Amino acid sequence: LPTTALAASPTYVRMYNENKKLISLNDGECLTANDATGASSYTGGAYVARYDSGTLYLKGYHGVAADGQIYAHGDLNIEVVSDSSFSTSVSATNELYGIQADGKLNISGSGKLTVTANGNGDVYGICANEGVTISAPLNVQVGKVDSSKNGPVYGIYTKSGAISLSGNDMTVTATGGTSSAYGVYNAANTSTAITNNGNIDISGKLTVNLNNGNSINYGIYTGSGSTITLDDAKLSIPYDATLSIPSGFNYGIFNNDGNVVNKNRSDVTLNSGKSGSYGIWAKDGGNLTIADSNVTV
Repeated sequence: LPTTALAASPTYVRMYNENKKLISLNDGECLTANDATGASSYTGGAYVARYDSGTLYLKGYHGVAADGQIYAHGDLNIEVVSDSSFSTSVSATNELYGIQADGKLNISGSGKLTVTANGNGDVYGICANEGVTISAPLNVQVGKVDSSKNGPVYGIYTKSGAISLSGNDMTVTATGGTSSAYGVYNAANTSTAITNNGNIDISGKLTVNLNNGNSINYGIYTGSGSTITLDDAKLSIPYDATLSIPSGFNYGIFNNDGNVVNKNRSDVTLNSGKSGSYGIWAKDGGNLTIADSNVTV
């Protein structure tokens, strides 16, 4: 019989306690406290992290890793029940990830999730292979331990698929070394046939801070043949679709070979402070559409 490969939820998720100890949560297990040294079966009661049927619930979780990440070998849903955080840092030049999913990554909930990743190689704050969806409050900080080191930094990254950002309190801060800093990056891998591949949709409130004066920096970046859309889909006041990049970019919104659309009262403010910078660039044949929106460059 013909078969279709489907992305499955992994049977466990790998994470850390507050003392940098690696702990794997299997389906139905939890971390009862941030200093817990191992997983426990969840039958109810207090927890800071628990894993159930593909969803990682975070409730006051504060994990710390040395050269490690929250990782799922497949799709991962994260529900932030109450404010939580994860930080990782390494001085080596290997790749470093804050949160990584081999499939799709979805982050929801009413609590704010703070992710910090500092390394001397390529650094990724939020990373997935097949798309990222974020509706929860978010604070992502990526940077270098040594500012003289190479390797780009990415706040939010996906290899393929789409990025959807609808949270009403999202901040990405990318501080690079001698290589580029990216706030939101969609690699739009053309070898993967995924619906809406390469698209970036912003319908929430997003601020991108770029702190790197030595390289070419991008606030919002996607590859060829896709669309970057800012759309206040809820048509509410104040605006829901709000993008602010206050400084530090060479390219504020950049589509390598596709369209950029601002519509339905989206509110965009771009201010580089760097000479020769571009506010919005739909490169190589892409269209730029601004309809019923406030765009300040």
